[in-house]
Amino acid sequence: MVTTAEHPHAELVSRLLDAFARQDREKIVAAIAEDCVWRVPGNNVLAGEYAGRAAVLSLFGRLKRLFTGPAQFEIIDVAVSGERAISYQYGTVVVGGRTVRLKECLVFRVDGGQIVEVDEFQFDQHTFDEVFALDPLPTGAS
Repeated sequence: MVTTAEHPHAELVSRLLDAFARQDREKIVAAIAEDCVWRVPGNNVLAGEYAGRAAVLSLFGRLKRLFTGPAQFEIIDVAVSGERAISYQYGTVVVGGRTVRLKECLVFRVDGGQIVEVDEFQFDQHTFDEVFALDPLPTGAS
């Protein structure tokens, strides 16, 4: 496994996280394949498998509604291989006025320069579940 910020997979992950933090939908769409599958662990309102770009964008929309402040990502390291990039990072978010800094690992599978699969792993799953236990808006609400 190679660890370098110069690798195209690492750059793609950085672009996606930056676009998500800046809420740049155009760049998010460009990074995610039409048939992308994104999996969120745990027992919370976000947990589950999101199949297809529309479902992943719906997940991101739900996150946007839950956040009461900007999301920030601090990438500690990115490891890459032929088809994967693994981002070891901190995500800092504000939910319900509470600032939470979560250590996480996201495993991205890349094909054709786009993200086709993501598995999230939370270092402190209990806190992640607690923070995202309640959804202030029903699914599909704006």
